[in-house]
Amino acid sequence: MGLLTFYVSGAILVGVIGFIGYHLVTFFTDYIRRRNMLVKFPHNKPHFIFGHMLEYPGPNDEGLAFQREMTERYPIAGLLWMMFIPMLIVSHPKTVSIILKSSDVILKCAMSYETNCQLPGNNHPYVNAVGVLSDIMLKRFFEPWFHNEFLFSLTPSGRKFFKQCDYVHQIAEEIIKERTKELQHQVRESSERSRRCMDFLDTLLTAKDEKGEGLTMREIRDEVDTFLFEGHDTTSSAISWALYSIAEHPEIQQRVQDELDGVLDQAGHTDVLWEDLTKLPYMTMVIKEAMRLHSPVPFIQRVLTSDTEIDGKMAPAGTLVNCVIYNIHHNPTVWEDSTRFDPDRFLPENAERRSPYAFVPFSAGPRVNIRLDPNHKVEKIENLIMRAKNDIKLLVTKR
Repeated sequence: MGLLTFYVSGAILVGVIGFIGYHLVTFFTDYIRRRNMLVKFPHNKPHFIFGHMLEYPGPNDEGLAFQREMTERYPIAGLLWMMFIPMLIVSHPKTVSIILKSSDVILKCAMSYETNCQLPGNNHPYVNAVGVLSDIMLKRFFEPWFHNEFLFSLTPSGRKFFKQCDYVHQIAEEIIKERTKELQHQVRESSERSRRCMDFLDTLLTAKDEKGEGLTMREIRDEVDTFLFEGHDTTSSAISWALYSIAEHPEIQQRVQDELDGVLDQAGHTDVLWEDLTKLPYMTMVIKEAMRLHSPVPFIQRVLTSDTEIDGKMAPAGTLVNCVIYNIHHNPTVWEDSTRFDPDRFLPENAERRSPYAFVPFSAGPRVNIRLDPNHKVEKIENLIMRAKNDIKLLVTKR
């Protein structure tokens, strides 16, 4: 009996060693293959342990200046090493178009769901959860030793992150379940459905492929998470930075005000209506230039699902590609003097000469003047959303 136990234990041990050895050999073989493909992309010489991590000043104004410098050096695509983890950076319309082409007021408009999470002073749990998740995700990004999900889950930050993830998933699932019940009721009461336009969530729930199969609950939840998570703060960020730039340039503010006054005087009303928006071309140019200059969503990421040619070189499947929108909007080969605020960049004759992928942002009272608080310095913090370090303080006065 003892001998049998010995042989069985030995066989199990050999099997375990063989299993681990096979997967280690497979992993390193694949890693070397991918590494040999990626090192063909231009890059600074990396540190033998930390890669390029020591070069980056941080997600602040100094870091953004560093990004502009690297974009000038590698305007099409470049390679970044986070210790031993490679990341491809694309910063030009022609390379961004390859990546984005390869992938197939928000709550109310997208899902007909109302909350009070945006009211001033409202400490809404969902807004808090999104803030916590954003901060942890940014911190984790610069700690590649915690990119492994299992190791990350053992840390206090990891446990806090997954707890907040469970909460935001719960909100999304409640919205989906509530809407599913409504749609089932409206099938019986078809007249009610005809009175309410279908929104984004309705489309997700009722969509069918050529085989008549709909999306799974997980797929729908992922889409809802994206809208809730990315949609709650991007608009306010874009508006804040636009107001900041308008306040910085009084002559541009005056042109915006003159255009708006002209449209309202001609229309005979004091409120801006939907049909008035097409009559405000200069304001549209100002908003676009603000989103270009400040890039409310500074980057998006994709993972290649197949080997892909980028700038004449092959990037292997599984490569993390960072489409740095801030870099794209400050690429000197596309935007001359990129740090200057110039709405005329978006004049029709100027815009039509550029690639549609050169500009990829995320795709107070009625009569006031806006100026900056001279005692308040505005500094950028690069997060999932471009934020101001100590808020943006504007002084609003009657005209």
